[in-house]
Amino acid sequence: MLIKYYGISLDEVENIYLAGGFGNYINADNAAAIGLLPNAPNKVVKIGNAALSGAREMLVCQQSRQDAERVARQIQHVKPNELEDDFPYMVAEKMYF
Repeated sequence: MLIKYYGISLDEVENIYLAGGFGNYINADNAAAIGLLPNAPNKVVKIGNAALSGAREMLVCQQSRQDAERVARQIQHVKPNELEDDFPYMVAEKMYF
């Protein structure tokens, strides 16, 4: 959906970052096979507990904090469930199990 919203192709996506327990333990090949993730498991980067790592980095490094604040101003929060009337059906359609 994000690829659709931004008018890009999967080839233009450098990495797909997955965080938390979900991201850390998911099998990217299996997730792609059932349609949960795009079929690009080589682009999946598991980053574990991103919130904890980011908080720690911001506390110990002033430059990291400045970089994070700069990036935060550029982030656009997208809620597909609010943009797509048929969101639950679109998700269900992609779940091939």
